[in-house]
Amino acid sequence: MLAFAAALLTKVPMRISKAMALEFGKTLHDHGSGRNRQVILDLPEDVVKNGVPRRTKLGSRLVALLDIYMALIRKPLAQSGHAFWFPATAG
Repeated sequence: MLAFAAALLTKVPMRISKAMALEFGKTLHDHGSGRNRQVILDLPEDVVKNGVPRRTKLGSRLVALLDIYMALIRKPLAQSGHAFWFPATAG
């Protein structure tokens, strides 16, 4: 979890508390597959440090880390239907 969070915050600086509140379907949009796959991070002004909304296409390495994180770490932690990127282990 920490490797993905560190890579994400390096690419898209934001407060850690805001990163913990990110939700799938609201800020992360995953479209297509294979070579046509695009993963877009869409951040509203209240999430980024400078107050300017930001839309960023994640690079292939970060997408690969996201896939590993989703399959091996997040899936066992998250309850069914849980949309937060970084779910708490206590629920």
